[in-house]
Amino acid sequence: MAKTKIEKIATIETEIKQLENQRKLLLQQHKEQERKARTRRLIERGAMIESLIPGAAEMANNDFMAYLQRNLKAPSVPQIPHSEPRESGIIAQQNTSIGAGQAV
Repeated sequence: MAKTKIEKIATIETEIKQLENQRKLLLQQHKEQERKARTRRLIERGAMIESLIPGAAEMANNDFMAYLQRNLKAPSVPQIPHSEPRESGIIAQQNTSIGAGQAV
């Protein structure tokens, strides 16, 4: 039996809601993944710095920060070269999904 136009519209609206919910879920998962990667990076880099500073594990946070500020501003500390900012994962994926010959 053929669906009426009203039934087709209702079906499509249901599909739209389902896709919007899937999109929200994927965005949440992406944000969580980025947050976990940042946390891991911060922990790893903090451990690297702590391993190079004698007695850092016993220092209070404000003493540790003062130590870093004093010593990282020294002229003997080389500057870290800045690279171009990375695109967000979602934007990068969207940009790579568009082929060279496709219109946007």
